[in-house]
Amino acid sequence: MNSRFGILLVSLLFSIGMMAQQPDNKPQAKGKKECKKENVTPEQMAQKKAEMLKTRLQLNAAQEKKVYDLNLKYGQQKRQLKQQMGELKKQMREMNVNQEKELKGILTPEQNSAYEAWKQDLGKGMKKGMKKGGKPGMKPGMKPGMQPHGERGHGPQHPQTAPAGK
Repeated sequence: MNSRFGILLVSLLFSIGMMAQQPDNKPQAKGKKECKKENVTPEQMAQKKAEMLKTRLQLNAAQEKKVYDLNLKYGQQKRQLKQQMGELKKQMREMNVNQEKELKGILTPEQNSAYEAWKQDLGKGMKKGMKKGGKPGMKPGMKPGMQPHGERGHGPQHPQTAPAGK
């Protein structure tokens, strides 16, 4: 029973994290381009990139054609993946809604109230962290890309701190 609650809690936190990453539909600040990448076809994007590289790198006609073909190939694949990701996100949202419904059926009214209050507090904490320019889970004063002390990767060790005997 306790492991079920732990699994439920972890999946709930994951769900909340996914919802927090949903793009907001705030209007863009003035001065930013109004270009929507979704409205640009892979062919248009491939042409634009090929022209830019032709200008910057002085490509000849054969190179420009190869660059266009390369950009078109990967642009089409990326477009397809984005569409699949959109469908997967939709499925995840639906799963989250179903999970919430089932959870409410399991909990007592008092537990449901406590659960809703906890979710609101959790959401406020995430919003507060985002207002400070960070990402969810970042500690105060951290810059994007930094890792908290003690959570660094397992890269090469300094010779003085390497384990003895190896």
